[in-house]
Amino acid sequence: MLTDSPGRAMFFFALPMIMGNFFQQFYNIIDSVVVGRFIGEEALASVGASASITSVFIAVAIGGGVGSSVLVSQFLGAGRLGQMRTAVSTTLINFLGLSIVLGLAGYGLNDTILRLMHTPDNVFADAATYLRIYFMGLPFLFMYNVQASIFQSMGDSRTPLYLLIFSSLLNVVLDLWFVLEFHLAVAGVAWATLIAQGISALLSFGLLIARVRNMGKDETGALREEEPPRFRFYDGGMVLRVASTADSALGALSTASPWIVLVILLALLVAALLASWLTHVFLEPIVTLDLHAPLKNDAYDELSPLLHRMDKQNRKIASQLDE
Repeated sequence: MLTDSPGRAMFFFALPMIMGNFFQQFYNIIDSVVVGRFIGEEALASVGASASITSVFIAVAIGGGVGSSVLVSQFLGAGRLGQMRTAVSTTLINFLGLSIVLGLAGYGLNDTILRLMHTPDNVFADAATYLRIYFMGLPFLFMYNVQASIFQSMGDSRTPLYLLIFSSLLNVVLDLWFVLEFHLAVAGVAWATLIAQGISALLSFGLLIARVRNMGKDETGALREEEPPRFRFYDGGMVLRVASTADSALGALSTASPWIVLVILLALLVAALLASWLTHVFLEPIVTLDLHAPLKNDAYDELSPLLHRMDKQNRKIASQLDE
């Protein structure tokens, strides 16, 4: 990016990120297609009933990754590799802990969340199964998105895209295999997504660790002497030093205590549940209104004979014209 023209460099750097946003939604699209095509309408509705909840967690995972990428790129650009490695490890530890806590909470409150969203009884069981398995794979979702943003902060936007394409194609194969071969229905689709995201997250973690370790090595492969501050596996006070040096608020959030991020995520979850309730109360009666049903009121009863006579007269005139 430093040797090419700015416009060309930014375009080819952003292109994999744009394509990655498409493949990020590919999981839910493929799940819906497979479920709707090979299982049935109620199974498809059960997957759709979980969409608003899964979207909240995807947004938080992506947002957390963006925050961490700001901090990592600042340290990398300044040549402070020790602090950069500390930011990477601190971010990964925090978001791993956060995702585990959220996964356990979501698993335990799974049925309660679906009831608050007024999930219909005929799809409740399948929706609960799908969402419960989704919560089990929440650490993989969070870790992949955070690691992808760290790669991008290092100037590599292609590796996350390749991993996402791989996991998306693997998800397609596993969806069809679990549904058609093992007849696992909605549970098979959920397990396929969990396994595909898990493999992608583990591969991304291995590549990221290798990339970070190789940074700062000389031509012989030996690690150069680090300037203070040196690498620390975890630095809980980094957020205070970031704030004192006027670094990014998003970056500070990504290295902050997981409980701070948990409060923010719970607020987003409450907002999603409130939106679902408002939709249920105000929009569903309008959407499901049968406009073709006959009117059942006194005015219609009085006008009905008149309308019938008018229709009969029109038919008679039309027959006379035809003759």
